Amino acid sequence: FGYIRTYNSLFGPTSPENQVDHLVNAYNQANPGTPIKVAIGVALTPGDPTASQAELDQAILLAKTYPNAVNAVVVGNENIGPGAFTVQQLVDYMNYAKTQLGGTAVQVTTCQTWGVVFGNPDLVNAATSYVLANIYPYFDGPGYPAGDPVKAGALTLKNWQTQFLNAYNQLVTKYGAGKIRIGETGWPSGGMQVQLDGHWTGIPTQTDAYPNEQTFIEQYAVWASANNLFTYLFAAIAEGWKQEPGGVGPFWGLYTSSRMAKWTLGQLPAVNPGKTLYLGTDSPYGDLSFNGGTLLIVDPQTVWGNKFIISPGTTSTLDTGSNTLTHTGILTGNGK
Repeated sequence: FGYIRTYNSLFGPTSPENQVDHLVNAYNQANPGTPIKVAIGVALTPGDPTASQAELDQAILLAKTYPNAVNAVVVGNENIGPGAFTVQQLVDYMNYAKTQLGGTAVQVTTCQTWGVVFGNPDLVNAATSYVLANIYPYFDGPGYPAGDPVKAGALTLKNWQTQFLNAYNQLVTKYGAGKIRIGETGWPSGGMQVQLDGHWTGIPTQTDAYPNEQTFIEQYAVWASANNLFTYLFAAIAEGWKQEPGGVGPFWGLYTSSRMAKWTLGQLPAVNPGKTLYLGTDSPYGDLSFNGGTLLIVDPQTVWGNKFIISPGTTSTLDTGSNTLTHTGILTGNGK
């Protein structure tokens, strides 16, 4: 990972996040061929302009102190709306930061949900060169309002590219590709599927042997790289305190709260025997191999494209109405 985002600039002196900038600066001095760049977050406090100004001034100070490490100051994150900040307040903070950082290479920007970015061109115009937009296919669906939630969740994973591009292309059409970078995207590894705004979210985890977070992140990374789409993945480390619908808040990290990688980064899930699998995503999972046991396969397709190799002596039952295949025995192939 060559780029890091933080979300605050003022912590206690021993806080790990408050040490990122100087640690990265030391790393860059020792490794000039593979530098890391830090985008410092500015956590603005609603109703407390003194605290907000102190946070912003600290970010500016860090950017000036560590020019070898800091490439951006991100003023605010998903904080436009009632009980938070107005667009004009955020623009004023951004303009102040640009004035203080004039003559440096540090970019001044903000990070907001893609809908807020789309509806507020003043935020885009206030940024030095680009804004960060958060796009989450996990939350945005498409899902559907009725029917089987499992099928809806599988459809959300299957169509994540379609849903992502629906949001991203609206932003690019309005502002141009050079103005948009992805501030957050990801998929939780735990919690529960819920209904939001009339549709089902994705499914956090299908089985222990088939984690959706790994599937989404690995597919997204390959796709975004091929399309030169700058992205900050959310999040590096799981945050046990975070609260979100369905209890998914603590489960977004690529690493656990104890700093252990959830999987070997750069690899799609190793498919092992499990009770339920959801197939038919935009990218193949690779070959499946199940040796014994009972397996329920769910695929949100109108027509089941059964290209699995079924060993003699085993049994399979296909329910075309719900697009499910229950199989007992040995099954191999990729199902594409």
